[in-house]
Amino acid sequence: MREYVPSSFDTNALAAKTRALNVLVIGAGLGGLTTAIALRRAGHNVTVFEKSRLASEFGAAINVPPNANGILLHLGIDATAAGAVEFKWFTEYSKTGDYVRVNDFAQRSRGWQHKYLLAHRVDLHTQLKDTATSSKGLGPPVELKTASEVVDVDINNGTITLKDGSNTQGDLVVAADGIHSRCRSKLTDQRPNPSGHLAYRFMIKKADALAIPELVDVVEKTGELVFWFDVDRRIVMYPTRNDSILNFVCIHPDQGTVGLDDTWNGQGNREDLIKTYEGFDPRALRLLGMVDESTLKVWRLMDMGPIEKWYAERFCLVGDAAHPFLPHQGQGGAQAMEDGVSLGTLLPRGTDPSEVPARLKLYQRCRKERAEFVQEVTRQSGKNIEPGQKNNIAKVMKFFDYNCGHDEYHHSLNELRKYQFKEQAKVYWRMPISFGPYPGPRQDAQGHIRETSHSNFITRSIRFKTSRTLLQNFLPTTAYTFLSGDTIAEASYIQTTLDNMDWLGGRGYNYFGFYMHGIQYKKKDGETVVGNYLAVMWEDLTDPILSGREEVGFPKLFADIAVEHTASTYSMQASWRGAGFLKLELNDLVACEACPPTSEDQVFTYKYVPSTGNPGFADAEYPICVPTPSAKEIKSFLQTSKCNISTNAHDWKALPTLHHIVSRLSELPVYEVVKGTVSEGTGVDSLASAYRIE
Repeated sequence: MREYVPSSFDTNALAAKTRALNVLVIGAGLGGLTTAIALRRAGHNVTVFEKSRLASEFGAAINVPPNANGILLHLGIDATAAGAVEFKWFTEYSKTGDYVRVNDFAQRSRGWQHKYLLAHRVDLHTQLKDTATSSKGLGPPVELKTASEVVDVDINNGTITLKDGSNTQGDLVVAADGIHSRCRSKLTDQRPNPSGHLAYRFMIKKADALAIPELVDVVEKTGELVFWFDVDRRIVMYPTRNDSILNFVCIHPDQGTVGLDDTWNGQGNREDLIKTYEGFDPRALRLLGMVDESTLKVWRLMDMGPIEKWYAERFCLVGDAAHPFLPHQGQGGAQAMEDGVSLGTLLPRGTDPSEVPARLKLYQRCRKERAEFVQEVTRQSGKNIEPGQKNNIAKVMKFFDYNCGHDEYHHSLNELRKYQFKEQAKVYWRMPISFGPYPGPRQDAQGHIRETSHSNFITRSIRFKTSRTLLQNFLPTTAYTFLSGDTIAEASYIQTTLDNMDWLGGRGYNYFGFYMHGIQYKKKDGETVVGNYLAVMWEDLTDPILSGREEVGFPKLFADIAVEHTASTYSMQASWRGAGFLKLELNDLVACEACPPTSEDQVFTYKYVPSTGNPGFADAEYPICVPTPSAKEIKSFLQTSKCNISTNAHDWKALPTLHHIVSRLSELPVYEVVKGTVSEGTGVDSLASAYRIE
């Protein structure tokens, strides 16, 4: 059996701090039990209230199309283990038995993730009930209370009242009480009305039909669904329970049968059944005549238009209570299951009770449009055929892809993600955006701000005097200038090793950058800002390169960075694929007192995003400033004047992506070393304070 691997999103960061929801489900049919299992698997406490004693379930078959089978597999249920048969053939006859067409449905089904099955309703119901109440599986077992009729619901505070007068309150009440839902009246006055058709239903043993030679050709195929059509009535036959039973649904006009109620269990009459299909294929009539009259049931097909709202503060409808289905496309049970798995997905463990109303609104947004569309398509495909027109099989098949090519678990999970992303007011998005906000140094996967005060750093720097007239050529626009007109200016190579970074799983990396000191930026309004300009930075890990370039606008590149550090010496070698291009050395380091940062220590850079398909043009370009970070905890500070800077630009073959940069840096003379420093401590700036200057 194929099961879904639970998504990492199924449990969120609040799960450990938030109690499970207490959910009350009214009705233990297919929709109610599916809902209960889905919510149980989400970790919630679920109680199901069923007015009957569940002594028996309807003795009929049910379609389990791919969209429903996928849900069952997600819930850990393999319907084939209980005898469900794969739907393999779709054969159509005219009223009188003329062969019309056959479709190889097994071939068609290969394009769907899950098989189309034909199950016995009793068997499927038993599987759902056992899965819900079993001590095995995810989440606490569902408590199933039979002979517990709910007579009233307070939809705003989540309280139900039983027939015996007792009350139970939960965080959510789910009404799965079927087509004649009592709970629906809390939201609407609409009620189901007769559709104009009745349906006989019954089962016979396939072996009995195979024993009659004239019937062999219409019943022998495994997994074959057979239709006989007339303009206003039809016979549908398909196998179930390990291909041992043939299920019949015989739909015909409602002539106002006296004494027939609107339930599934009206008693049918064999003579009336045969008379209703007088003139049909003799083989079909022979099959109808094999029914045990005591098991022949007839029910009035009821229909109801869309209702405006499926939910209230702590209450919602699922299944036929929300959207009753006619049987023409075999989607009634499937849509109820989709409702149930949607609720279980939209209310993962960690959902606070205060969030329930908003999640119910999201539930309706996920489910209402689809369910009502399938409902309308079903309605249209079941209409009578006008004289001279073809039957409605083409309509049925046209919408099979829409009906079956859907996975509500996947759909609702994606809608929950989008909802939660939207709820997070300020989160970082960067490519690939298909997977949501990107975790990084400034936020976690849920968009929460990272704590970096405990992260460790060792920063080494060499500050030196060089040519201002060369340095100024690195400035990207004329808005940047040196504060001093002197032709000697100062620059630094600053290298840092980070460790204990939460966003990297407690690990770290190395980076270094080239900074120009004493720079001012003049805004368009004439105001000036003073800081240091970062011309280029190299890092030895891809993740911070991507986050820094896209989120902050830092000019980051990749290099292998090897660091050696003793008590009094330091050296760094930067290389690309074995070609060393920069070496920094500090010797005779001695301890001294660190200088506190000043407002002039803020960093400038320039963000540039090239325009796709338009070389030489930018989609965005603007100046960036990172304010002076808050004070770090410096544990040690060393200083020296004995420093060395060595560069090697190589050629384009050795440094095919860096030669143009390193060759320019190699042009810079070192007139004098100002100082070399090494500082070690805790507290790392996440650069979350970076902003666009204008």
